[in-house]
Amino acid sequence: QAAPPVFDGIEDRNGLRNADEIRLWQVFLDGLLDGLLDGQLPAEFARPPTQRFVIAGGANLDPDTGEGRRETIARLLQDPRLQDPRPLSPQGGAQTVDWGEGRRMRVDYLLPSQDWHVAASGVVWPDSATSAAAIASRHRLVWLDILLD
Repeated sequence: QAAPPVFDGIEDRNGLRNADEIRLWQVFLDGLLDGLLDGQLPAEFARPPTQRFVIAGGANLDPDTGEGRRETIARLLQDPRLQDPRPLSPQGGAQTVDWGEGRRMRVDYLLPSQDWHVAASGVVWPDSATSAAAIASRHRLVWLDILLD
């Protein structure tokens, strides 16, 4: 879960932190993480994956709207090692969060590696604003059906 890129001043500390936390995935996939951390991580955590994987989590950043350095999430979504299945729902399209007052954004992601076959994907929105799921979190469940070969 990346930090929100808001709630700071002109120094943009939160915006920069959010961009760095998202960029970390590409640094990891490039195999540069161990060099940056000077061997402080066990090798199994510093090496990029050699088998199929899925990056799952909240980036707190929409590539098209809102505050933050949107180009950072756009670059991750376009990384050729990943797929962006762009899950949709009838209630919210590709949006995965409702900040209230009509501010819906896509900030939660499931990004499988290119070697997966994605059969289906979606975003689950609660039936009503008073349902348990809506009260529990502003974020919505993002799901993928992937086929094992």
